[in-house]
Amino acid sequence: MVDGKEKLRAAIVRFNRTRARDVAVDERPGCVYGLLTRDLADDLQAGLAGVRAELAELRRLLAGIFVALALTFVGVVVDLVLRAAALR
Repeated sequence: MVDGKEKLRAAIVRFNRTRARDVAVDERPGCVYGLLTRDLADDLQAGLAGVRAELAELRRLLAGIFVALALTFVGVVVDLVLRAAALR
């Protein structure tokens, strides 16, 4: 785990690098804390993307379970109907 001081040092180095280059569109952060805030926002976006992927996977799993239960129910009903018809 990286502590806060190391994150701040790395952000200052990256901030100074962004100030040194010329860009056509100014995407440079206004301060070091802006850069850290952007990093946190990017981390949150990545985390949310992971959660979305897991939710999609859970939805597919639940749909599969529902279909399996529905088919099992249909199979039991058909079995009961056939047994009842055989007893007559």
